[in-house]
Amino acid sequence: MRHMFEGTLARQYSNRLQLVVLLLIWSLSNWIVSFFADDLSNPVSFAAVIPLGVIYALEKIRLMSWFSGLTLPVLAVVISAHLFLWIGHRVPYSSSWAISGTCIALVLSLCFLMVRLWTWDNRNRTVT
Repeated sequence: MRHMFEGTLARQYSNRLQLVVLLLIWSLSNWIVSFFADDLSNPVSFAAVIPLGVIYALEKIRLMSWFSGLTLPVLAVVISAHLFLWIGHRVPYSSSWAISGTCIALVLSLCFLMVRLWTWDNRNRTVT
């Protein structure tokens, strides 16, 4: 039982740096996009998601394997957070189902990220 717990902690520590780098890339892209879109209701604000989408595409065609396993959950969190902020800010009297739906999507994507962060083990996977 102790061995299983240590493996989980080892996976969590190995995935932490990848998560930090992905979130820093997103933060930097948000900072750059903020020069062009000063308001959250501007559709240009979604351009901050593009670098993570490119990383995910490169991961899928096996050109960038270091982020393997964490790009999709981070991309889901980022897109759902952008949608939640965009819907809440763009339409002050949005329907409750739209706000509830984006809130549920944000919570589910955060749960997906936490499960993937604690259980994904990229050490034993080989790219063929």
